[in-house]
Amino acid sequence: MHTSSTLRNGSRKLGLNDQLVRMVWSVSTECELLEHAFKINNEIGRSDPRGPRTADQVMAAARAVWRDRETGKIEKWSGVPSRDKHRRIVAERLSLLDPKAVPLAYMLIERLVDEHGARCRCGETFAPSVRAMAEAQVIPGWSWRQYTRARNLLVRAGLMELVS
Repeated sequence: MHTSSTLRNGSRKLGLNDQLVRMVWSVSTECELLEHAFKINNEIGRSDPRGPRTADQVMAAARAVWRDRETGKIEKWSGVPSRDKHRRIVAERLSLLDPKAVPLAYMLIERLVDEHGARCRCGETFAPSVRAMAEAQVIPGWSWRQYTRARNLLVRAGLMELVS
């Protein structure tokens, strides 16, 4: 059951879209997706004081999701473990910014997550000093330049945030 509080930003449109995107690869035709869209819309309408969206709005949402599936905008991820999905997304994001530095950044972020992940989940921060990492040989054989290039790519990709 979908309540207003579980809809993204309280939006019936976004809630419907989210559900359709989740299920688009489990149906074989656009008609099947449309049937599910009306069922989801009715569920949302029963739990939301604004009621369900109109038939035209539901049809437009279902068609848009189906079109996104056909054009490859929505990828099929069933059977892929969540951690693997995350790694692939990170690698793709990094390679769009600087393909040559991806191996460096990927190795560094994996190391930082291993070493500092629990601390960050608790809201704490840490100081990723490139000179200190190079001196300690956190990743054997790396120079401070490699740490700098990797760290800068992680910051540009939004995977790491520098704070003072």
